[in-house]
Amino acid sequence: MASLVLCGEGPSDFGKEGEYGSLALVVLKALEQLADKMQEEYKMPKITRLYHRNVQPNRIKNANKPIARRMVYGSGKYSYLRDTAASFAQNHVTSEDIGILHSDVDFLNREDGKKCYDNVISAIRKGFSLANKTNCCCALVPMPRTEAWLLYLTPENSLSPQEIERLPGNDDSPHAPKMQLCQLGYVTDNCGSQRNRNKKLSYIIENNFEHGKMMKLSSYKQFYEDLSSLNWQTLF
Repeated sequence: MASLVLCGEGPSDFGKEGEYGSLALVVLKALEQLADKMQEEYKMPKITRLYHRNVQPNRIKNANKPIARRMVYGSGKYSYLRDTAASFAQNHVTSEDIGILHSDVDFLNREDGKKCYDNVISAIRKGFSLANKTNCCCALVPMPRTEAWLLYLTPENSLSPQEIERLPGNDDSPHAPKMQLCQLGYVTDNCGSQRNRNKKLSYIIENNFEHGKMMKLSSYKQFYEDLSSLNWQTLF
């Protein structure tokens, strides 16, 4: 049976064995929507979870040495993501599986967020191409960060989709999505620097997820369209 292979930046994204992280729930909601649209019987897919640190980046072409994760911003991050995507797709995703690699955009306040988003998507797609897995892998890149999508789904949110995706990508900003979630009580324990969500977030996604509303976010729409172009029916 084919597997849904999820690779996130850390365990808070897709969860650990036996539990579902916030983005894992978003992916499952998207698959459920696709199944309903195509009148397919939806079944819970077999899930394999990986994290960036478990996927050794390597250069498939012109190999010199792995790219270190410490290079978070700018071209260093794009090289890292390309190599991580290539290694993930080549070594962990079969042609029958569906592989999804997550990355936040993480742009600094002085940077062009949309340009950074496009660069992240392009880097991940190039990695999939190097591994010859473009037919079974896609990128999941919330704009500007996962927390922005989560904030958008909270009942307290009053920001438009455009305003949500223009929020700062730098967690140190007082207006960053993570800081706003902290102020609303959804993120606790050193919320300014650690990605530590409480169970309220999963509850919100499970009970407040609206596909039509999410499709107004350009980054979610891109993910959904990319996912729909894959042979996702193999998961059921």
